[in-house]
Amino acid sequence: MPSHSRTIILSRPGDKNLGLMARLQRAGHAVLVAPALELQPLPLDAAALPLPNDFDLVMFVSGYAVSCYLHACKARVADFSWPATTWAACVGAATASALLDSGLIPPGCVVCPEPLHDTLTSAAVSVARCSADEKPASFGNDSEALWQTLQPLLPRLKRVLIVRGETGRDWLARQLNASGIQVRVLKMYRRLPALWTPDVRQAVVLAFNDPAGPVTVLTSRESVDAFLDNLVRAISAPFLERACFVVIHPRVADHLQSALQRSGMVLNPVVKLSSPGDDALFQVISELSSPALHS
Repeated sequence: MPSHSRTIILSRPGDKNLGLMARLQRAGHAVLVAPALELQPLPLDAAALPLPNDFDLVMFVSGYAVSCYLHACKARVADFSWPATTWAACVGAATASALLDSGLIPPGCVVCPEPLHDTLTSAAVSVARCSADEKPASFGNDSEALWQTLQPLLPRLKRVLIVRGETGRDWLARQLNASGIQVRVLKMYRRLPALWTPDVRQAVVLAFNDPAGPVTVLTSRESVDAFLDNLVRAISAPFLERACFVVIHPRVADHLQSALQRSGMVLNPVVKLSSPGDDALFQVISELSSPALHS
């Protein structure tokens, strides 16, 4: 076991924590899964489902969007296959992995601004990546970065489908529309605040009451709000010292800082940025768990 006692709290919904949790546990970390949100599929008229054949590009906002959409496509079309002429776009490597792991999306169809290591073929990388001097002035895993990556493809895009949750940013859709591209938005699921079970609530309280303090991973503004709502109900102390948070985008960091300030619960929190992939999260979490940082 490492010489730290800091609990790692993972707040992503569903089974999204499994890979990172297993890796952290192998490294000797105590891991607590306390989902901030629940994902719930929306009712869908299968006969009206827009299929990828009718679009030049389908953009997925998350791995869950990938799962919902491909499941619906397979339910509607026998022997469904992804058309080689339709790109599948996403903002982050985790969603790109969901596309490729489905076994339905040819690697050469995937467009993603984040590095995917060896996941894509070199040919696919040349299509999916902008050059170094075209890199966007953004964090890399957002719509702004994807928009920059899509620039070479815009002349070939006439119709785009965006597969997303019930709520979300419309920034990319507005940019595409302004470029004369027809955009359809398909809302496939909703995100609801999760209510912690008594066991999870007690474990979170113990983690925050520990002198070392926990490291909590938060991946969206909605998860920040839902997590803090649960925390306020569970914790009676006015201040929580030595609290560390890992977030995956500057917008989430700003929202977290504002929410913590409003709540008055956390004094001088440490907020660190990470890419959303498990490799990057593991590295940042390990650094925050170093004994030198909380001794």
